[in-house]
Amino acid sequence: MQKAAIGIIITVCIFLCLGSGAHARDDKKDTSPWLKYGLSAGGMTNLSSSQVRLGAKGLALGVDLEEFLGLNVNASSFRVEGYWRFTQNRRHRLDLGWYSLRRQGSTTIGRPIEIGDLVLPIGTTVNTSFNIDVIKGKYSYSFFQDDRFDLAFSAGLYVLPIDFEVNATGFIAQGAEEASITAPLPLLGLRGDFAVTDNFFLLSSFELFYLEIGDYRGGIFDGSIGGEYKFSDHFGLGLSVQHFDIRVEASGSDFPGVDFIGRIGYTFQGLMAYIKLYF
Repeated sequence: MQKAAIGIIITVCIFLCLGSGAHARDDKKDTSPWLKYGLSAGGMTNLSSSQVRLGAKGLALGVDLEEFLGLNVNASSFRVEGYWRFTQNRRHRLDLGWYSLRRQGSTTIGRPIEIGDLVLPIGTTVNTSFNIDVIKGKYSYSFFQDDRFDLAFSAGLYVLPIDFEVNATGFIAQGAEEASITAPLPLLGLRGDFAVTDNFFLLSSFELFYLEIGDYRGGIFDGSIGGEYKFSDHFGLGLSVQHFDIRVEASGSDFPGVDFIGRIGYTFQGLMAYIKLYF
């Protein structure tokens, strides 16, 4: 899934950018700070917290993965994003992005815990992995735009393949428990950009949504605030603070893409640095 997501996003964004390069170069009178195309790639270091409950409500113990299973709190990830302002007035914009969160841990537990059908006594060695891919597509409309401000409403969809796996070994108990989810969540949001100068921008975006259908509930918040410096016509550097929070709970297995019963929560806050290509 990771390789496919990277390939799709990079291919689409590069095709759009390069396919319109000639048009952008010919528009010599264009003085708008809001360029038609952008492609960014960067890395993010974050502090994370996770909670997992596998099994029917009330029958399984919710587990804090950092405290009980030794999952690393500090993690890093890679992120790729691209946008296209596809109308002449540049008020209509499409965004596509992907980022990956990969975390592993290993510990010998000091108290008995229960995860799904797996009962782990004291002294069990536990190896844990918790991986999330975030694939995001959205449309935004700039309801106010001039040479300094660009304010927009946004709507779209998150798709979040989530994989959680626990492998336990010990004198008394051994076994494995895993959950695999592809949680689709719609999003609504606001984006606000401010051109401080022709080359320096303050950027912000906030997106959230909550969905409840039958036995499935999911909520998400994704926010970022940062700055971006354009040091040439086609290249820039950026730094932003990111906050991401997701909660997915299913007490039945009748929702597409969710084949587990339980609850998964994930929160991270981090600092992202990236390089950006403009057209």
